[in-house]
Amino acid sequence: MPIDVTDLMRFDHIVFDEFHTIDARGLGLAAVVTRFASALPEAAQVAFLSATPIDVAKPLAAFDTTIQASTGSEEIITGPKEDTGNARAVHGDVSYRFVECESMVEALCSREDSAKACLTEGKQIVVVYDSLGDLNREKEDLAKWFDHIGVERGQRLAINSIDDSVDSGAGHDTLFDVGRDCDPMSYKALVATSSIEMGVTFRARMMVTDPGHDATSLVQRAGRVARGDENGEVVIRVSRGARETRAWLKTLLHVGGLPIDGSPIEVGRFAGAVLEANHRRFAANDLGGDEPPRIYGSMPQRAVWCAAVFWAALESAGHIGRGQRRTLSSVAPVRAKYVRGRLQVIERSGLDSAQRWVKRFLDEALRLRVILPSVPVKDTTGKTKHVPWNIYASHVDLCNAPAVVHDDGSMVVYLDSRLDEAIRGSDRRKWMMSVDAIFPHKSSVVQLDARDLKKGWLREADAMSRQILDGEQRRVLEAARKLVEMSGIVPSEEEGLPVEGGNNVVF
Repeated sequence: MPIDVTDLMRFDHIVFDEFHTIDARGLGLAAVVTRFASALPEAAQVAFLSATPIDVAKPLAAFDTTIQASTGSEEIITGPKEDTGNARAVHGDVSYRFVECESMVEALCSREDSAKACLTEGKQIVVVYDSLGDLNREKEDLAKWFDHIGVERGQRLAINSIDDSVDSGAGHDTLFDVGRDCDPMSYKALVATSSIEMGVTFRARMMVTDPGHDATSLVQRAGRVARGDENGEVVIRVSRGARETRAWLKTLLHVGGLPIDGSPIEVGRFAGAVLEANHRRFAANDLGGDEPPRIYGSMPQRAVWCAAVFWAALESAGHIGRGQRRTLSSVAPVRAKYVRGRLQVIERSGLDSAQRWVKRFLDEALRLRVILPSVPVKDTTGKTKHVPWNIYASHVDLCNAPAVVHDDGSMVVYLDSRLDEAIRGSDRRKWMMSVDAIFPHKSSVVQLDARDLKKGWLREADAMSRQILDGEQRRVLEAARKLVEMSGIVPSEEEGLPVEGGNNVVF
């Protein structure tokens, strides 16, 4: 039986853990729950927990949430154990080192003695890449380096979306153990992507990592090191390209005066630099004060509108009863009412294309996170791995391999080599994922680049508005334009395979 939002209010306490992972589209459920908690008597208490908190107070306030909020945080305690007592229950002291180099193996070589000492003490080394593509390209060099320091094939594990898509077994990978049923705790070395940033505990004393996608990502990664009463080391590889293109990283290094020559940086200095860098980046949002706020990110204004659309989608859900729908309507925030008004303009037009647009718009609003599809690839090992679409589409050998589409619509790509070898040896190409976007005033589909879907849709809508339209079509298009502009949500045809990629499908 479906659970209504009002049913959640029967709990004493609702916790959103790791809430820094909530993106603009994902705010909907949290916003609805906190709005109910502030509007209903004796409702559940709501808590947001994270080691790297983002500012959700402002978007929730903009969603007409009047709940009395309180915040709390823990101080970072460093120093000798005799001076800090039992403060090592969660972490020991972690030192940070920024190293400027162009490959992960180069970064590992710069700390080879530390890596060997770590292994001698029975602890793990964890290597983390920002990009699955980079990991696959350097996999062979990594394997050679681990061989060099005595970590053999069966003592090292690769953790990523491709390698975790199969059960463990002989022959899957010639360089690392792979498989979702492998126990990471039993390996001397782990090579992974950002999937290990949260919710996992290793016996790692040393991590060598790319800087991450933002400061939150970097801090979360570092949290995997030195769990418990022991110290640890995090080596952050900084390439020239990363320094030039990642504004947050440039700000962090500049504000903190952090060296990139491998010199050790104490955890308190590192944490202070991260918070100060965020403070400067968010100053325009008036999050200030004299002290750096203990937040690692903020949410765009469209997050509030995404939550409003999510509310409208709940009101339209077919499974809820009249009483539940009336409750939703009675406590709806102003922005949700505005969204409902725009949707009614479109729905009441009587146009078939308008009804279809509204349905797909609300369906899309219920997707709280957009995840790229994967492509099943069967190689000469006889096993099928699921390759993320961007990896498949960017490798020529994968796109040119024959594929079969079965009666149920599923597709399998067949390789005449091993997948890991094909990825490392294949020529690269630029790729694009297209989305078949729809419009409410007429039954037309326009193929748009998924990487900038909102901008592309608005551009097409503006061009259509300059065409000859009757009054109803123009009102419908303008109402839809407002909704897309505010929320960034673009409805499309039913989900299917992306149109860009291999042109070699066998039916």
